Amino acid sequence: EFEGSFGAGAGPIHMDNVDCVGDESSLFNCSFTADHNCNHFEDAGVTCGLEIQCEDGAIRLVGGDDETQGRVEVCSLGFWGTVCDDLWGVDDAAVACKQLGLEYTGAVAYGSAYFGVGSGPIVLDDVACVGN
Repeated sequence: EFEGSFGAGAGPIHMDNVDCVGDESSLFNCSFTADHNCNHFEDAGVTCGLEIQCEDGAIRLVGGDDETQGRVEVCSLGFWGTVCDDLWGVDDAAVACKQLGLEYTGAVAYGSAYFGVGSGPIVLDDVACVGN
């Protein structure tokens, strides 16, 4: 069912029987053998969680197709909440992208729960950033 989910690679296969215990910082720190019995239709893939710790002032994007888009949520007093779209615009979106370490040129602002209705308190309203 999951064979080649992200497409098959090409070229030599250098590692087989990779055995990680979970605390390694790299796949190269796991034990493996150089002889292989693999084919590229068995190439592995991964989807990683991007869980952001809730520390006051932290923001995250939820409900988008990837980590660069989604409903803006803000951590306040240890809980995630939403941002009301009153006055929400491109400059506000650019500041959110900057805070997340993402490219902010060409940022797009969405309202009307475009990425789905959030839960929890509305933490910010009438946001009016100037973009810097």
